[in-house]
Amino acid sequence: MDDDETMRILRGSLRAAPASMPGTVPSLRAIEDAVSAGRWIRMDDEFAELVADSADHPISAGVRGSAGAARMLTYRLDDLTLECELATDALWGQAIWSRGAPNPLLKLELVTPDGGVTPMDLDAEGRFLLQRVPPGPVGIRCIREGRPRAMTPWFLG
Repeated sequence: MDDDETMRILRGSLRAAPASMPGTVPSLRAIEDAVSAGRWIRMDDEFAELVADSADHPISAGVRGSAGAARMLTYRLDDLTLECELATDALWGQAIWSRGAPNPLLKLELVTPDGGVTPMDLDAEGRFLLQRVPPGPVGIRCIREGRPRAMTPWFLG
């Protein structure tokens, strides 16, 4: 299966109306955004696994401290774990290796569906901070020497 066939399948699945809402079809904009997002992921890229997302555990109304809380995301890729905190104004976190010291050759980039790329600098402990996260879907691309590129699933910035 090549990229063109994958995009045809994606377009067809996005056009299919959900059974619970007869007569509805995703907007052309939604289809274009999904196709555009797919252009920035190569078919040979690996995907980091989302292993924890604080959005999966909603906080009950009236609980103190819930307003404006950062979203916690944890991704795993082989021996690399990315722990991220996403707030309305920043993305920060740490790259953690299960074997030994941090890899100084790891590069992280924040990617947007329109092709925008923002490098994320890592300190000696693997920590990163990115201010001004663009709104809308974003993902983190991991570039490791001698390994295939990897990408997290898209999340909303």
